[in-house]
Amino acid sequence: MSRSTFNILFYANKGKEKNGIVPIMGRVTINGTQSQFSCKMSIPLTMWDVKGNCAKGRSKEALQVNRDLDNIKAQIIKHYQHLSDREGFVTAEMVRNAYQGLGSEYETLLGAFDKDLANLKRRVDKDRALGTYKLQVRSRNYVASFLQACHRRTDISMQELTPDFIKEFAVYLSNDRGLASSTIWLSCMHLKGVVGRAHDNGKIQRNVFAQFHISPKCKERTFLTEDKDKLTDEMMTRIAREYMELMDIKDTQFLLVRHFDNGNPHCHLVYNRINNEGKTITDQNDFRRNEQVTKLLKRKYGLTFSKGKGHTKTERLRGTEKTKYEIYHAVGTGLLRCKSWAEFVNHLKANGVEVELVMRRNGSKDLKDLQGMRFKKDGYTFKASQIRRGLSFVGIMSKLNSNVEKEQQRAINSQAHQIQTEQPRQETRSERQEYNEPSIGIPSLGLFDTTNPVYDPAEEEFRRRMQKKKKKRGPRL
Repeated sequence: MSRSTFNILFYANKGKEKNGIVPIMGRVTINGTQSQFSCKMSIPLTMWDVKGNCAKGRSKEALQVNRDLDNIKAQIIKHYQHLSDREGFVTAEMVRNAYQGLGSEYETLLGAFDKDLANLKRRVDKDRALGTYKLQVRSRNYVASFLQACHRRTDISMQELTPDFIKEFAVYLSNDRGLASSTIWLSCMHLKGVVGRAHDNGKIQRNVFAQFHISPKCKERTFLTEDKDKLTDEMMTRIAREYMELMDIKDTQFLLVRHFDNGNPHCHLVYNRINNEGKTITDQNDFRRNEQVTKLLKRKYGLTFSKGKGHTKTERLRGTEKTKYEIYHAVGTGLLRCKSWAEFVNHLKANGVEVELVMRRNGSKDLKDLQGMRFKKDGYTFKASQIRRGLSFVGIMSKLNSNVEKEQQRAINSQAHQIQTEQPRQETRSERQEYNEPSIGIPSLGLFDTTNPVYDPAEEEFRRRMQKKKKKRGPRL
């Protein structure tokens, strides 16, 4: 039996030189068959080492190029070994296709995502909502950015996936993108579903993500500090067991751990999704069922419900979630203080937030064309509904006008109160002056004093004459 020959060569394609920059190509040779491919990299021609088939020098750019070439070589060798174990005859083209993720057997991850999205799009408005489609598109974009950031690749073959891939993806969404736990869970479930369907269709030999599980709500703050005194170990254990029963987590291994690493009483529940009978515990609609069960248990045990975003510990948030809460607080304080749109916009700018009105027609300033609002901060953009449910331009203007009316009413009430307090003071002061008039050294004229009338001779004479006339006429009947 003849010995199999296998070789990988990298070279600069001088025929496509442009401004001194040339693309780097690769060539796979197996038993006399050759197949070329692009390495998706470019390099200055003066930096390429023809004899060494690599970049020369110790510059940062040269070292990065050589690391990428070593990575490509390792992947090709891996595909060659995999094909040699399964196939009786291996060609250079088969290895190249395996590396590039071509062929029915070697379907790429993003290619599988795109096929699922195309099928889902045809079902929109029939048995699927448009929002469901948009959420899966978002998950697909997260996977693409993860591949680019952590693997420096635009796509990956299904055959290259390992159980650690989805775990690293979840860590990337949490640490690098700063996403909420519910968003991380949803994106991981979309990724798991795509790989699972590829396995069901025979594209890959095994589902490498079958044992992966992530909780849709893995927040540490399970309970509020108001309930700290009543949450003993026994009470917390009882609630956790009832939670498992209601979530249909039965007949399986589990671990319940209570932590005291912050001021909030909380525990962590870890369980095996493969029960003691070897069957998988369903995670269908986990997010909604979790919400319903936790609310039911809170009501049953009289636990405190959160009072909204205002009590969130923003110092523990990162990335987009931290920025979103900063915008939320800026908008909230603005709605309490401001009385006009201009004042509201200036208040947001002072807090580093920009607001943009979205119109149906570009350049339109007619409020009839108003479609929505966007808030921007630290390079992130959010729709108004993402900041606060029900937040809209009409609602903001209504609140600002309400602030104006309240201020006017407050001014009217204050003025009326001032008049009411001033009037009794004036009346009291006047009465005091009249009462104390004789005692302040000013002689009383007796004009309104019946006890001490002023003597008038003419008046006295007129009174006497009237009395004489009455005596002459006699008394009247």
